[in-house]
Amino acid sequence: MPMNQNKEIISQIAGIENWSEFEEFVKDLYAQNDGTIHVERNYKAKGASGRNREVDVIVKFGFNPHIIALGIECKYWSQKVDGDIIDVAYAKKEDLKLDKYAVITTVGFEAGAELYAKSKGIDLFIIRPSEDDDFGYTGRIIKFKMYMQGSRPICIKFNASIIAEQGHEADASAYVQSKLSNIVLSEKDADLDSTINLYRYTVETTPDGITSYTRGNYVNNLAKLILETWRTQNSNFWNKQPSSFAQKIRFEKPTAIFFPNRIVVSVNEIDFTMQYIKSESEFEIDRGRQYPMILENVIENAVTPLSASPPSTPAKFMMCESSPKREINLADKPDDAVGRDGVTIHIQCSAPMSISDSDQTSIYYKLVSNENGIAWAPINATNPNSDIGET
Repeated sequence: MPMNQNKEIISQIAGIENWSEFEEFVKDLYAQNDGTIHVERNYKAKGASGRNREVDVIVKFGFNPHIIALGIECKYWSQKVDGDIIDVAYAKKEDLKLDKYAVITTVGFEAGAELYAKSKGIDLFIIRPSEDDDFGYTGRIIKFKMYMQGSRPICIKFNASIIAEQGHEADASAYVQSKLSNIVLSEKDADLDSTINLYRYTVETTPDGITSYTRGNYVNNLAKLILETWRTQNSNFWNKQPSSFAQKIRFEKPTAIFFPNRIVVSVNEIDFTMQYIKSESEFEIDRGRQYPMILENVIENAVTPLSASPPSTPAKFMMCESSPKREINLADKPDDAVGRDGVTIHIQCSAPMSISDSDQTSIYYKLVSNENGIAWAPINATNPNSDIGET
């Protein structure tokens, strides 16, 4: 990327408009460092030569009496920094007896200036936008492709009879409908609704015609029973074992749910449909949003990521841990490293798979059977539950 273009991008990222704001930016950057005890901009002092010297930013590190003083020359130029600036930096360092001196710019240095600075012990830094190679083989943006497959039981129907006290049949029917139309299929027993437990029962009718239903042994929880049946069929399907869309649970012995208010639901059969589903989605994580800029040490060939603060706070940046600059050759990428093409993830759902109508990143498919055979068909993206009865 051309250096002038780097300067424009840095200006946009950090909100820098001129050399004064660039100096303030550098001052704030070093002020965030944990080891900094004092940072000052436009530092003025008389040197050993008797000349008045001015340093753009001076930083003091350490703790008393072990203090290291760093002078920084900030150059927000449109052209590369030349050797004359190295002379100025070295003269200030020696005259003010500073421990270290650095020159920071956004446009780079002339080749001769780099060699000269190294001979004089002057550090050279470039603040530039982060690039793919700064993040290794993966690059700045991690791409994810996710493939998920599973199923869910739909169109649950009951072949059952509701027994209620005379005169309360309508209320009982409404109550049972509300309970059985909102069954939560949970893998955790603690989340199961105990009011829909299934029991064996016996029926007795007195000589005067009064019929009573007596609860017997516990059979299972209704939701758990459906979940267990679903799990078996789901496993069979994805493991290419015999399976089907239509499922039926038949009770050979009298079985019922005993609700409060003397409501009994005698259950003969439970029917539901297996809806086999798969989804495809793609998303990205742009690590450059967190680390939009790099402080590159030209002399030491090292890089320091600059971490951005959250958008809700004023534009501040912090130095992260430095590391040697890496030259990434994608042709030599290790087999276990993630490359620029991203990561592919395959997920087999172990619980009933749900579909969200607010999910704009995924494409859902369902397995359908028609006159042409069995095939995967897209599920209505705007209303994924509108066609759940189709098989």
